[in-house]
Amino acid sequence: MNVKNLSISLALCCLLVLPGCRGVDDDSEGFNEWAIYLLADPSLTSYQIRETPVAQLQLASSPFITIRDLNAYYWKTHQMEFTPGMEATLDSLTRKGGSVYGLPFVVVVGEERIYAGAFWWAYSSLTPCCPNILLIGPKRMQISLPPLHQGADPRSDQRIYWSLMAAGLLKE
Repeated sequence: MNVKNLSISLALCCLLVLPGCRGVDDDSEGFNEWAIYLLADPSLTSYQIRETPVAQLQLASSPFITIRDLNAYYWKTHQMEFTPGMEATLDSLTRKGGSVYGLPFVVVVGEERIYAGAFWWAYSSLTPCCPNILLIGPKRMQISLPPLHQGADPRSDQRIYWSLMAAGLLKE
């Protein structure tokens, strides 16, 4: 096969195969995208759901935070830099306050629920019982493990890593 025929074959293959591939720029809603969902019942606390399998939690109908709300995610520290709009939303949540038991969320990639966590207010007298985002107002927030955490780190799930990498948000 000469170079001209090989080039034509390669071009035809690209025209036939590549349009069917789903990629990062695909407009499909939720395809392998990282997101944080609140629960459908906002009265539930992290202490109430801590023994509930993540698959059994009823999520809100739409995500609270999506990859479009992030400017960067730092993998080693699990710190996040948010867009100005999400910073304002989180500042409002911080000022509004909430239960000393935290406001539960679920980290999702596409349709897969990865782990449950909670937003936690700085004034809480209780120790977080799950991965948490402390709401005290810094511009770069972090998902932290609870102080007595044992076992595997759910924040380091490879589905999260690859989703954030594909979105171009991952900083190592």
